[in-house]
Amino acid sequence: VTQFLTVDGTDSGDLKEIRRFYVQDGKEIPNSRATILGADAGNSITDGLCSAQKTAFGDVDHHAQLGGLKKMGEALDRGMVLVLSLWDDSQVNMLWLDAAYPTNEPLSKPGVA
Repeated sequence: VTQFLTVDGTDSGDLKEIRRFYVQDGKEIPNSRATILGADAGNSITDGLCSAQKTAFGDVDHHAQLGGLKKMGEALDRGMVLVLSLWDDSQVNMLWLDAAYPTNEPLSKPGVA
């Protein structure tokens, strides 16, 4: 289940959080927490979580620069199409998907998975 929560709880309010959970055999299973963020860990997408993630990995916070979840909500109002593709990755054998990658970095480094 994916929920799009707004600041005022209406369909037309500004987007503030994207929450996901799973239901299996009638039991609700929460999404995993972003433990790399320490005290900022969460299990839903918020502007705070996005900024903390960018800080943790030393990235530029483009999410905030582009207007955050408020702007994303405005884009969702206009309609979107989800496109998903998996491909054969001959250069790194898709290690990023299910093994330690990049291979020359320690597993303790954020972003190595």
